[in-house]
Amino acid sequence: MLPVAGSRVAVFASHRAVSLLTVASHIARAIEGEGREAAVYRRYVAPADVQRLASAAVIVMPADPIFAVPWMLLARDLSVSGMPAVYYATVEGELDRTHVARWMASIRFVANSEYTASKLREAGLPVCGVVHHGVDLEETERARRVAKHVIARLERLGIPASAGTGDGVVAVTVASSHPRKGLDRLARVAQLVSQREPRVRFLVITDSDGESALGNLPNVTALPVMGELQREEVLALIAAGHVYVQPSLAEGFCLPVLEAHALGVPAVHADLPPLREYSAGWRVPVRGVTLAKIDGGILYELHEYDAGEFAEVLLQVADLVRRGDSAVDDYRERAFKVAQEHDIRRVYPAFLDMLETPR
Repeated sequence: MLPVAGSRVAVFASHRAVSLLTVASHIARAIEGEGREAAVYRRYVAPADVQRLASAAVIVMPADPIFAVPWMLLARDLSVSGMPAVYYATVEGELDRTHVARWMASIRFVANSEYTASKLREAGLPVCGVVHHGVDLEETERARRVAKHVIARLERLGIPASAGTGDGVVAVTVASSHPRKGLDRLARVAQLVSQREPRVRFLVITDSDGESALGNLPNVTALPVMGELQREEVLALIAAGHVYVQPSLAEGFCLPVLEAHALGVPAVHADLPPLREYSAGWRVPVRGVTLAKIDGGILYELHEYDAGEFAEVLLQVADLVRRGDSAVDDYRERAFKVAQEHDIRRVYPAFLDMLETPR
């Protein structure tokens, strides 16, 4: 028999989505910081059992009308039973409306960006609020402190990890092999960069398929350890770099860019709509948008950029870092303000109000 929990908030996410598991853990931590009990569940739990586990629920999942149907049904069934429940959604394009069922309109969706909110509304789904993803500033501070140990490990791998006149620059990326993450574009960017500045090295934290997509470029080191590292280790790897590079063509929010902001690492990324909502980083122009059916029930909105332009922006930022230019200090100041505004203890308590849980 599962225990009864009078005021516990159950936060659900799938083990298949590493970044969303992080978000779920942060939501639970922020709720606990408000003096309430919270627990994270990494698997589906039947509605009747959820009611014995908790008094309210937050489901952290993509708004995919094929892949995420069990989780959407869970949100609907909990609401029908009278339990406060919200579906905290992300989406990287248009929902395939042939799979959007009428019953989905009874779910209380919370979007992780205004961009996600617009895509949900276009599909006829209600949005009861927008809550940007948050960053745990206590975590990022700990990661800063251990970054020096990571730097030593990188140097043993032959990756220069100290910036200064005449020294190398490390560009870090955290991305899976999913086509929307743009690792094939990153490989092209790395090739172009190597032709002009071989001192710029790329460190990519990815999965085994991502390692294959990057090929055997001499200036790229791929670590196929996504999902295996502890949270602090991932953040420390970002902190150990000099530039953070996000090659994505489509995002619903993009948590690693926010984490780079908190760590004071200059970020370079395409000018994607959700990143415009918060990023202080360097943006690469988008030259066109195409829709692609890759998997599930989302028509991914791929924001096409030119690899040469991306390489040019990255080289400019690398030069600013190497020279210790004041533009980097200005970025760090603006970026940390963004991070403070997105501290999990500041953004995620909003879920308690949405769930009408006494505080």
